[in-house]
Amino acid sequence: MLEVSVSIAAPELSGAVNNLAAALTGSKPAPPAPPAPPAAPTAPPPTYTLEQIMVAGQPLLDMGKGSELIALINQFGVDSIQKLTPDQIGPFVIGLRQLGADI
Repeated sequence: MLEVSVSIAAPELSGAVNNLAAALTGSKPAPPAPPAPPAAPTAPPPTYTLEQIMVAGQPLLDMGKGSELIALINQFGVDSIQKLTPDQIGPFVIGLRQLGADI
C-alpha cells in the first residue's frame, strides 16, 4: 500500500478557501478580526528622594548589614549615597531591596 502525505504552508490560503466556500454557499465571509487595541501606557518608574533612601538604609545598618550597604554603594563607583547620580538611584534602590530594605 502506498501512502502519500502533502503539507502546504500557506496561511493566507486558509482565508481564501473560507471566502470561496462562503461565496459558493451564498453566505458572507466572516469579517476580519479587529486589530488589537494599542498597549496601555506604562506608569513612569517611581522616584525616590535622598531622604527616603537614607531612611530605608537605616534598618539595614541596625541589622548589621553595614558592610553590605557599603559594598552596594561602592558598586556604583561612589563613596556615599549623596554622590549617586539620578540615573543610579533606581538600580541602587533595587540593590537596597535585595539587601532587605523596605522601599
